[in-house]
Amino acid sequence: MVVSLLYNMGYYVKIEKDKVVDAIIADKDFIDSKVIDGTWIEASKTDKNGKRAFIGYTYDKDSKTFIPPKTYDSWVLDVEYKWKAPVEKPALKSNEVVCWDEANTKWKVLDTSGTTLNEVINKDIKVSK
Repeated sequence: MVVSLLYNMGYYVKIEKDKVVDAIIADKDFIDSKVIDGTWIEASKTDKNGKRAFIGYTYDKDSKTFIPPKTYDSWVLDVEYKWKAPVEKPALKSNEVVCWDEANTKWKVLDTSGTTLNEVINKDIKVSK
């Protein structure tokens, strides 16, 4: 039965030089059979205790955790293996949104009152060419 076959499948990622370079859905027996080359580790597509992994993530062998690509150069990895800004997000009013300003390493608060979010973003965030 197809449903039972899918139920037994797992999400596996291939690790090369501590980087996730490929991902497949397969049966554990298939992975264990070594039909495909490389180091394959069972992961998750959802955030389950550091087991979420996609191509481009880094695998930390010691903690057995997958780390997403760095968000911004100024951000640091916290004890939960998540990227954090060097400053805390400000408290926001109901008509405000926030975005990170990497050039100035600070949060930029955008006022959305009387306009759509897209209009605010297009007005306040300059796209460099």
